[in-house]
Amino acid sequence: MKSLRNITTEFVSKNKLALFMLFVFLLLASFFEIYPVLFMQRILDGLTQSIDFVTILLSLVYWYGCRLIGALFSTLSGRMSSSLSSKYSRRIRRAIFDRITLSSYAVAEDKSAAENIYTSIDDVNSLGSAILSPIQYMAQNLFVFIWATVYLIKLDYILYLMCVPLGVVMWFFGNVVSRKTKNNEVIKRTVESNVAEVIDGFFSGAREVLTLGLVDRIRCVFDGLNEELRNRQYRNGWLQSALSSLLDILWPIATVITLGLGGYRVSTGQLTIGGLVAFMWYIQWAINPVSQFAVYKNQIQIASVSYKRIDQLFETYGTSSRTPKTCLEKISEITFDRVSYSYENSGRGIQDVSFSLKAGTFYSIVGKTGSGKSTIGKLISGLYEPESGTIELNRTDIIPASLIGNLQIMSAFSDAYIFTGSIIDNITLFSDEDTLKQGSLDEVFSVLSLDDLRNIGNLSSQGEHGLSTGQKQRIAIGRMLYHDPDVFIIDEATSAVDSSTEKSILDKLSALAADHIVVLISHRLSSILRTEYCYVVDNGCIVSQGEPMMLLENSNEFKQLFADQMMKGEESQ
Repeated sequence: MKSLRNITTEFVSKNKLALFMLFVFLLLASFFEIYPVLFMQRILDGLTQSIDFVTILLSLVYWYGCRLIGALFSTLSGRMSSSLSSKYSRRIRRAIFDRITLSSYAVAEDKSAAENIYTSIDDVNSLGSAILSPIQYMAQNLFVFIWATVYLIKLDYILYLMCVPLGVVMWFFGNVVSRKTKNNEVIKRTVESNVAEVIDGFFSGAREVLTLGLVDRIRCVFDGLNEELRNRQYRNGWLQSALSSLLDILWPIATVITLGLGGYRVSTGQLTIGGLVAFMWYIQWAINPVSQFAVYKNQIQIASVSYKRIDQLFETYGTSSRTPKTCLEKISEITFDRVSYSYENSGRGIQDVSFSLKAGTFYSIVGKTGSGKSTIGKLISGLYEPESGTIELNRTDIIPASLIGNLQIMSAFSDAYIFTGSIIDNITLFSDEDTLKQGSLDEVFSVLSLDDLRNIGNLSSQGEHGLSTGQKQRIAIGRMLYHDPDVFIIDEATSAVDSSTEKSILDKLSALAADHIVVLISHRLSSILRTEYCYVVDNGCIVSQGEPMMLLENSNEFKQLFADQMMKGEESQ
């Protein structure tokens, strides 16, 4: 996929004409801001030389006309700059979204990477204007500076040279402030992210934070970051205020030089009154861009920080891409051959796992927490791709990852996600009335005892958390039953469902197993005993397999799981 630099280069290439027109508009806007001063000079000189009133009036008309033309070009440049910046921001937002949606599940579920997305979207919102607006103003002021310098030298180069050191001093202090502001801004952005992370962490772990009495600790962390953020904001404000005050001190020096030395040159006949007034106007245009250089540079540096953060996000999501989607007529067999997968942080996963699943048998996978059973489920569903080994569908080279999104393999998880919309929308995945299978929908509501939720309305108004975990699990299973995939994977998706509803679900899955691949991943042994063939997973390996009742006699690991549940009172004979 394209890098941020490539996207920027492509954007510039596609908008060359618009950027050229922006350049022309800025050049003309600056010219028509400077040029009318000549007419003011002629008017003032004409007053001392008794020029007729008509000539003076025409000069005023020309002066105002030039200013109007300058304002027109300035408006056009501003509009074009806004258009380009908004298009650039839109392109970057789309690129971020494409990278996120095309990334692998392993990358997408990384919370540390996901947290950066919100910050980066905020960066994008201002990135276009943060880059183009300062460039627009800098370019226009640069042109003004060039035009003003030309006219200043033409008017009185000696007087101009006397003012140059003042501009150098302003530039020097402005550059110092700009450099310090940039360093401070980088730290401030990091602290802002940390503050947001603490707040997000409280909401994400509110249950544990409140029940374990950690509120004071989190408050202490927040207060420390909040104070650091205040210091950084104060430092930024103080630096800008100090620069502004310094410029207020230096600016009158230009006036003193111009009036003092300029007045002397007028008295000696080396400069006219109109020339002196014109010089005072020009010197402001020549020195002001220099004095404001730090402000414009600071804006560009802030944009640079945003650019780097977005570029880092691109790197995070830059190495993964979704496998091209394919389709099989009917999946009747899934084969694992020495498949391994490990997690980046913990290193746990599965190692050299081999087994097969065929339509006609109700399968189950059981194991302790962290044994690797859910990892196998995600590999079957295509959410993960194996680091080594192969996963084959129907003994072909088509892999599960290539089927994501076409609903041939569907999964239901214990922490089921509920989309904004009605219960029916969540089950049918937003099917319209023309394609709605009413008979299948009614059966889903009956099997899962969802009739009490049928008229619950749009969840966007009351939120996902208006549903219990068990209700969300039933909805997730309902999606599978409604769409009737070739492969059903139920990963602890009945853990919060009442026993009578679970029995109804298992009865339905058992019937579907006659011509589908159905895999139940669970720690609840009463559910496992309803299946026909079981794989026992421990430490990332399949340690035993067979019919559940046989495993109770022959598998030490299976018997231990059963005994542990009996001791905890989770199961009863």
